[in-house]
Amino acid sequence: MKNNSLFKRVVVDNRVEKVLNEVEPGNEWVLEGIGDAYEMLGGKELIIESGVIIDPESMEQVDLEESLLKDAIEGALDGKGLEEYEDGKYLLSSQIMGEEDSDKWLNHVLINVEDTKININRTYKDIKIYLRDTDCLGILFVNPDTGDECCITKKDFNYE
Repeated sequence: MKNNSLFKRVVVDNRVEKVLNEVEPGNEWVLEGIGDAYEMLGGKELIIESGVIIDPESMEQVDLEESLLKDAIEGALDGKGLEEYEDGKYLLSSQIMGEEDSDKWLNHVLINVEDTKININRTYKDIKIYLRDTDCLGILFVNPDTGDECCITKKDFNYE
């Protein structure tokens, strides 16, 4: 599995100077309409399975009492039980950024990754416009047949 840029980029001093209207070799499947597109929102990926949280990196159950994410997860649950969530991949994401918020953990949400799936015209122009006009970090494209992934971000186009 690879995760790289959808389009070729001109990088100078470790900074993307320009995104070219040329697909990186091996990512042609995206413009052919293969696979799914997801808005990149940022956050920690978690799996909920049968009412328990699984860390996707270790594939082990997360012990909430021992987890550094305990307060964030409890804030995101907002009084609901894990059993109320469908099995699947979720993002533990902050609604409000900023350390000045005294109750910052209460501002976290659990977002089902499937809810970030988008239908987008897969052309350079349309992707660039979407990123300019949308409040997301970027777009992740996933090929379910090969497991390949590639992305393009607002930062690539200097839309920070």
